[in-house]
Amino acid sequence: MARYSVGFETLGPDVPIGHSKLGDLPDMPPSTSWPVRPALVSVYANAPADLRNYIETPQPLTFIAQINLAMLPGGAALDLGLPARGMLYLFYDLQHQGWGFRPGDAMGFAVLYIEDTSTLVRAAAPTADPLFTVCGELGLQGHRKLIPVPVRGIYFDALELPPNAADIYSEVLESLGLYDDAHRLGGWPTPVQNPMEEECALVTAGIDCGDNAGWTSDAATAIRAQPNDWQLLLQIGAEDGIGMGWVDMGSVYLWIRKADLQARRFDRCWLILQTS
Repeated sequence: MARYSVGFETLGPDVPIGHSKLGDLPDMPPSTSWPVRPALVSVYANAPADLRNYIETPQPLTFIAQINLAMLPGGAALDLGLPARGMLYLFYDLQHQGWGFRPGDAMGFAVLYIEDTSTLVRAAAPTADPLFTVCGELGLQGHRKLIPVPVRGIYFDALELPPNAADIYSEVLESLGLYDDAHRLGGWPTPVQNPMEEECALVTAGIDCGDNAGWTSDAATAIRAQPNDWQLLLQIGAEDGIGMGWVDMGSVYLWIRKADLQARRFDRCWLILQTS
């Protein structure tokens, strides 16, 4: 039940074109369009006029991260079921910050995969609303490792271990420090709140998980009874110094079904934001 992972340590800014990094501007082929979300329905009736206008009009998404798969530690991409080359990108609406428990949150993020990285250039910032955010920049250096299954979640629960065994296992995991990477490609997540596999299955089936009714409906019960193949693709932790605080030092988690990963359908990912 262990999974391979690439944990990332952060480096300084001024990252060379084509390297893995957080923030600033992405490196993309000139023909690649910057992702833009459609207008959203504002739920902030008392918000300032500039924020309401930002939400209620189409806006470019903020660039969060790019991962150069060819530069991962030896064999890591294949271990994770990823292509051996290409660039993976994550964009997200930093002003609206959808939590991922509503189906409509799909409009607030975008995942791109570009196989041919031979023509990459540093993209220009899009012409945008004054509230549009460009984050600071940090390079990423990956290291490959194997992470055991975490204590919380549907996979560990299926083992039906007695409570004392779960407590001992949890203490061992903590002592090993295997979950210390704030930024991670593949493997198991480090949730700030609850496990997320079932939430991914429900929300992508059109069920609003914002309250208990969504979780306990007949439709939700039927979905939760089915096999779940959602797995972590990318976790980005808090980097408050470059503008990625995630509300209160939380994390964003990008998930994908195993079948979609095998088919390279990165457009079918789901993003969840958790914070303390």
